[in-house]
Amino acid sequence: VEGYEPPPPSAVIQVDNFQISKIDLTVWCALKLRAVRFLPQYLRTAIRLLSFSGQLTLDGMHFKLEPRKIPPHRGSLADFVRGLRSEYTMNLVSHAAGLLGKSSVLNLPRVPLRIGMAGVSYISDSVGLAAGEAASLLNALTFDDDYVARQRQIRNSKSIQTLGDGLTEAGKSLADGVESIFDVIKQPVAGAQQDGVGGFFAGLGKGLVGSFVKPVSKFGEAISDVGSGIAIQISPDSSAQKRRRRRFRNRHPRLLFGELGAVRPFSELEAELKFQLGDLVVHGIQEVLPLTPKGRKRLLLCLFPQRLVIVELRFTRKSGSDAAGLKTGASAGGSSSSSLADKEDGYDIFNAVDESAFRLFAQVLKPINTVVYGVQEMETSLMGGSSSSVSEPDPDVLRRAVKGECKFNNVKAIHTSGGFQLRLEDRAGNTYVLPMAAANLGQRSWQALAEGFRCAINHPQGMANWDELRAALQEEEYSRRDAEARNSNFLSRRGRAEGAGQRILEVFEVERFHVVLQKWMTPYLPHDRDLSWRWLDSTGYRHPHIISQLSREKCAERSSPPIELDRGLYQPTSDWTVDKGTGTDLDGWLYGMAWKTASWEAKQGIFDHFRKRRWTRTYT
Repeated sequence: VEGYEPPPPSAVIQVDNFQISKIDLTVWCALKLRAVRFLPQYLRTAIRLLSFSGQLTLDGMHFKLEPRKIPPHRGSLADFVRGLRSEYTMNLVSHAAGLLGKSSVLNLPRVPLRIGMAGVSYISDSVGLAAGEAASLLNALTFDDDYVARQRQIRNSKSIQTLGDGLTEAGKSLADGVESIFDVIKQPVAGAQQDGVGGFFAGLGKGLVGSFVKPVSKFGEAISDVGSGIAIQISPDSSAQKRRRRRFRNRHPRLLFGELGAVRPFSELEAELKFQLGDLVVHGIQEVLPLTPKGRKRLLLCLFPQRLVIVELRFTRKSGSDAAGLKTGASAGGSSSSSLADKEDGYDIFNAVDESAFRLFAQVLKPINTVVYGVQEMETSLMGGSSSSVSEPDPDVLRRAVKGECKFNNVKAIHTSGGFQLRLEDRAGNTYVLPMAAANLGQRSWQALAEGFRCAINHPQGMANWDELRAALQEEEYSRRDAEARNSNFLSRRGRAEGAGQRILEVFEVERFHVVLQKWMTPYLPHDRDLSWRWLDSTGYRHPHIISQLSREKCAERSSPPIELDRGLYQPTSDWTVDKGTGTDLDGWLYGMAWKTASWEAKQGIFDHFRKRRWTRTYT
């Protein structure tokens, strides 16, 4: 044993209690490949080719590891680590597959699949559109203005987001088509009750035409609904992209100020300025002051660090928010505003042909537009850039909107008058008159505006400083808000009966018709889910303010909404009331085939086995 050295003793660890908590993450990221220096160049090139892009993206990769309790261990550290690795091997392998599926690395292998899905989606959408336009033309042949307007309103209010929605709407269309076969009986009776013998013969003519045309038209609408559902269901777009496409912007993006894009409280006037002129024109703007009062046209004074621009904005009759409101109202309440508009505008067969031809032509151009924009986007991506989000201004709009421009390094003098009027004199002898009365400037803001122009005149490079003007405008805005708040508090204490500080709570009650028992009852089918709570919000889910102690069965037994707002914050000022009007029956019910149907009627149809009504209550 001479010269023998015993080996060092092996490290031994003892673990008595070791627990790993649950890990649940969803990851979105985008890494520019030119900035990912830790990857070899050949790997970055491969990713660029496989992803058709200059960046590596992860789009909602879900990473989840269940909690584990490791059994007691006594032994070497290597054995402990090996056992720990074996616990998570399968999870890590499955997440590696999910990582590839949610990343942009598989963009190239996905191309054939996406092309096939897009092609089938386009064909299905085209067939549905053609069937829908044919149905629209057939509706015009009924020569029943009320019916045509009603069908246009129903078609515009349909919201098909899945294949299930398309099948539901198709079923409703087919049911309406079967019901319309009996127009040959119903129309003469209704005409006789309204106009006597003449109404009877007029109704007979409408009934004969409608009994043939309406079922065929409804069959075309059913094909259109199914085609739209299939097109959306198999579209290659992700669910997140579909949600973004469905969103409707209620207002234009806000205007950002200064070189760094400072955010200020939203102003419709400033947002409209950005929308009409574009980001490039308004970049770096410091202040916006109105020169004329409210109207269809408004002159604005736009102040930049080295220049001023006078802009004339032209407002359309309906803003984006107005359009959103009209759309929401039509879809939510089934109003007939679009129907009335159609009748007032004299919608006839020639309008129907023109509208259908325009939609079909736009559908034919879709593949061409897709190819052109796809090639442009691919070229931009492979170059390592990204699609520019800066909007280019329309040259014609820009030429009409910009009424004047003056650079401060050309201004020689400034003159003010007591009537809130500024006169700028440039070195060429030209005079610019700025009437500032409509801007409602206080004395401090007026002085700060003039001081900003004087600062530009004295600066060697014609740089103006508008910080003092911004501070003065903010102070005046705060003072105005304080005055309005004091006035609002006074009015709310003085007369709550006038509606100050009130909130209206909305609840929908739903019932399903039981075919065997021949009576209406709380939805009972297995797929009804939240509908079986009976009391829903406007989206069709269990109302969030249902009394927490109540079970599903207890809620279904209630004859009035079991809904309460927090009594610590709100107090009821009225009882629950049912909305009743011309669009409902005597008890406020609306009838349809399912919750997501686009058309609701005040009278139950042959296939209408679902109904809803709206309850409201006022809180303060």
